Amino acid sequence: MIVFEGRAALSAFRLSRLARRLGLADEGLQATFVYFLDMPAADAAQAAQLARILEARQVVLADLGSGLYVVPRLGTVSPWASKATDILRACGLPVARVERGVAYRFAAAPALDAATLR
Repeated sequence: MIVFEGRAALSAFRLSRLARRLGLADEGLQATFVYFLDMPAADAAQAAQLARILEARQVVLADLGSGLYVVPRLGTVSPWASKATDILRACGLPVARVERGVAYRFAAAPALDAATLR
């Protein structure tokens, strides 16, 4: 699996609204797209092409850090993933599947109960 971390997943307004709902300062919350690719190891040219297409940078899964990761249910293929996989294949990349999630990171770990997480 190859992992890329992308741009902000939420606008400044939505991020601020979510931070207030969670009782955090605006700068205490970050939300970025994370892309998970099922493909053989990418060479440098393929990695650069993926970075341009996804507007993201390749990262090591262990370096993503802690936070709350929201991804589609296991065993499902989101409409985004279906279309993105087709696009990457049309670009000549040997991708079996690509999926997008959102990584929420907190500057200070809040005490979130199950109801708040839902």
